[in-house]
Amino acid sequence: MTWVFTPTLDEVKNMAREEYNYKDFSTSFSSILHKGYGNLPKIAACYGKSEVLLWSVIQKLEKECLQKREATVTFCDGAQLDLDRMHCQRSFFEKESVLFVRHCEKKPDFWRLLQELSCKSGMDKKIFFFFLDSKLPVKVETELKKLNTFFLKCVEPKPWEMSLYINEKLKEYMLEADSNAVSLLCETLGSNLATVDNEIQKLSLIFSDQGKLIRRVLSREEILSHVGFIREDSVFQLDSFLLEKKLGFASGLIADLLRRGESATAILGVVARHCRIAMKIAAFKKTGLDLSASATTKSLPAGIARKYLQYADTTSIKKITAVLKECQKADLLLKSSKIPPEIILNHVVQLFSHAQAK
Repeated sequence: MTWVFTPTLDEVKNMAREEYNYKDFSTSFSSILHKGYGNLPKIAACYGKSEVLLWSVIQKLEKECLQKREATVTFCDGAQLDLDRMHCQRSFFEKESVLFVRHCEKKPDFWRLLQELSCKSGMDKKIFFFFLDSKLPVKVETELKKLNTFFLKCVEPKPWEMSLYINEKLKEYMLEADSNAVSLLCETLGSNLATVDNEIQKLSLIFSDQGKLIRRVLSREEILSHVGFIREDSVFQLDSFLLEKKLGFASGLIADLLRRGESATAILGVVARHCRIAMKIAAFKKTGLDLSASATTKSLPAGIARKYLQYADTTSIKKITAVLKECQKADLLLKSSKIPPEIILNHVVQLFSHAQAK
């Protein structure tokens, strides 16, 4: 059955009054890249709440700057930015310099620095500012306008725009998929852009021949045969049951997922991921450092991260490590034995009952 996104009445109203959406962002950014390095803006400000989109813009701009070796590229964090980094004169024989400034929102009184820059003349470099924020501060925007800045608002795709995003990502990896395959990806991957990017990157590795991508249109069946998908909401639900030690509910959900045709190896992957995250957080807690600095907790939704922190205090990580090793054995059984997948997976889940901290 082909899944098709059907917006609710409220979502249709939102679509009608949406002034600027992902398609607008994509079209605007593509038009800049299409013009080539020589026509890139002297100063640009890119902003939005999606770190994934901002990072994608940085990567594509950097590639454009470097591919013809027309410029040297340097990076700077907003907190360390000063006037000397932004303004410099180059000799006739030097390549043009391009400065990428990330996390400009972290710079106090950033607008004052821009004010100083506008008073300078003869700037010989391109500067791309990036703000992890949905809106620019009024004073910052005012000063940027004085510098004839090009503004690029990075807007995440709404659910009804995910097919456009997925098709663009497939194209980036020199892949193409038919409409049924794209619908499958939309249904199973949800709207988490990092998840979508990771899965499409995986597909690019699968559909390659000695490093060269096989140029053909991928079908739904081809993707299903190579990648085991679980809906994003089911992943979080199973993870939550394990965190709350509701093992009966976890087994019930696994049985339901298997009945719906989900891949047993993909379900096992969720359980193994749960173990790895718990082990990483427990190891980080032993360092005594601020847990907010942990890359693992940063990558999780705030509510789930809090649950993992509590879980690490009430669970024997040594026994969680043993469960992870059991996952490896279970993976071999799923691929080589005739034991029903539900029995194998339930055996792994029940091992968590022994992981209570003593």
